[in-house]
Amino acid sequence: MLQKKLKRVGNSVALILPKDLVEAADLHAGDEVSLTLHGRRIVVEPAARVGSKAEFQTAWDAVLKRHGEAFRQMAEFDRSGRRNNAK
Repeated sequence: MLQKKLKRVGNSVALILPKDLVEAADLHAGDEVSLTLHGRRIVVEPAARVGSKAEFQTAWDAVLKRHGEAFRQMAEFDRSGRRNNAK
């Protein structure tokens, strides 16, 4: 287990992470991270990346190519009213 000291930086407290730990987590200076508190543990994770509209469209097109027929069948099932009769 690695132990480090927290350092005061203005009104905050900083933790300097060792280079090998940062590299192992595939993080880089300037990356955004999410901090979560689990009991007394602070978990540091890469922040969720928000893709561009074009990236979303590419991913959605791939989903429809693979599962489009299933979506069409579910929509038809929903429109037919059979869902309400199944209760």
